[in-house]
Amino acid sequence: MTAIRAAYDTDDTIKKIFKAKAEGAQQLPHSLITEMRLKIELKDCEVRDRLVYFRKRLVIPFNNNLREEIVQRFHNTPSASHGGKRPTYYLVSQHYY
Repeated sequence: MTAIRAAYDTDDTIKKIFKAKAEGAQQLPHSLITEMRLKIELKDCEVRDRLVYFRKRLVIPFNNNLREEIVQRFHNTPSASHGGKRPTYYLVSQHYY
C-alpha cells in the first residue's frame, strides 16, 4: 500500500477525486470526464485510509510501473495458471480498478 499511496501523491486524477469527495460533490469534475475519459460515478467511489475505492475495488493511479508490478504479482500466482491475458486480467480486476 505504501507504493500506491506514494503514487497517489503525484496523480492529479486521484487528487481531483479526493477533492470532489471532500467537498461533497455529486459528480466528478468535468475535466476528468472529458479529458481523462473516466467512466465512473463519484457516488460509486469511497475514500478509506487515504485510498480510493470504486465499487469496493482499489483504484490504481496512472503509474505504469505500479500497474505492471500488480499485474506481475497476479500473473505469477497458481490460480492464473499461465492461461494468458484473460485469467490474469480477471484476477486483477477482482481487486483493483
